[in-house]
Amino acid sequence: GDDAGLEDFTLDDDASVTGPYEKLNWDGKKMRSVSIAARDEQGNPSYLLCINLSTAMFEDARNALDMFLSVTRLQPQPQQLFKDD
Repeated sequence: GDDAGLEDFTLDDDASVTGPYEKLNWDGKKMRSVSIAARDEQGNPSYLLCINLSTAMFEDARNALDMFLSVTRLQPQPQQLFKDD
């Protein structure tokens, strides 16, 4: 329902899809977006369909995996835990 700001949006004559591109959400978290221009009978963009996906959850998962799989954080196996194994 927000104003699309089409007066500032430039498209190539034959382009209808822009993106994916990165932007910030209102809460400051990163998003990936794709904008699709719908054109009128004269070929002018009349409105945009914007699909936005917050990548915060994926970044949190990547950070957790990086921390868990980082070889620089590995410690030697504690002998006292495995002396009877």
